[in-house]
Amino acid sequence: MVRLGIRSPVTPGATGEVLKDMSADMLRQAVQTAIARALPLVLLVGMGVNLGCVETVSFSVLRPARVNVRGIAGDGRDATVSLGEWRGVNSNATEDIKQRIRELVTNSEGGVVRFAQADGVVRLDGNVAEHSSKEDVTSTQYQCSKTDGKKTVTSTCTRWTRKAVARIRVSMNVIDEAGKMLAADTFSDSMEEETTATNERPAPIDHDRMLSALRYSAAAHLARMVVPYRVMVSKRWYKCGDANDTCKAALTQLRVGNFEVAINLLTRVVDQLKASPKPDAKALAAAWWGLTLAHEFSGDYAAARASLQEAIAANPNEATFAREMASIQQEENSRKQVAKQIGEE
Repeated sequence: MVRLGIRSPVTPGATGEVLKDMSADMLRQAVQTAIARALPLVLLVGMGVNLGCVETVSFSVLRPARVNVRGIAGDGRDATVSLGEWRGVNSNATEDIKQRIRELVTNSEGGVVRFAQADGVVRLDGNVAEHSSKEDVTSTQYQCSKTDGKKTVTSTCTRWTRKAVARIRVSMNVIDEAGKMLAADTFSDSMEEETTATNERPAPIDHDRMLSALRYSAAAHLARMVVPYRVMVSKRWYKCGDANDTCKAALTQLRVGNFEVAINLLTRVVDQLKASPKPDAKALAAAWWGLTLAHEFSGDYAAARASLQEAIAANPNEATFAREMASIQQEENSRKQVAKQIGEE
């Protein structure tokens, strides 16, 4: 039997994005895949997950880099990044992380920030302070039994456990041509894996694979300082009472990125509920909430705010609605910063 666990990284300066319906390793993989494949600027919709009674919908959104390399370069110059001085406890690990960062910059979304072999607008200096793994094998004895014909035979069994822990800590500084430090960050993470067996040694654990995954995570996180990156944002979804079938259809459209179709369906729900002699306030609020999300993550922030005000008016006691106004502002500010960084103002 094999168990795998990844602890959430300690990342000073991280954005604080939270994905409630995905585990840490799923989130990391989603972000890594998005960066590696250079997804388009258009917002992509992730799979929703039903958490017991709470259903959610997840959106992939582009976040700005901490350093606007294009802005530093100015007009008439390429927005270039080069690697500077790197040190590390393991030279092979250091070179691998540098290569992964080089690839992430080269394949960055928008294609504006480019990698230069030397003399970039900014340079990246780094240090791999930790890159290690260790393994322990332990055993415990217990009484086990098995049936032999009509008799139950009891004997002493040994349960073996092999546990491996891999750790990494990488720091990186972003420095301009004048030698001024523009940003600094440290990625620190660990991965645990376990195998077990009874009355025999457990299966071996691939330490190289664990460390490779950690190196990629480090590179993906640190590259965020100079290139835009994607995160998954999860939002709660509410049922629309008697009109829930149409709301579910709208949710399906949101999940495949058909914002216009989803907006049309939810608008129909609002009209249907408002036409009722006794409108269901909570159902109406849910429909307005759906419209809020559809407008927010398609980039129509004015319409998102207007829809949210309607949702709050219909159900003023729902705390989730009250908090969303700040989220809409964050999404709008984020998109404006990204537009500046990739030249789509």
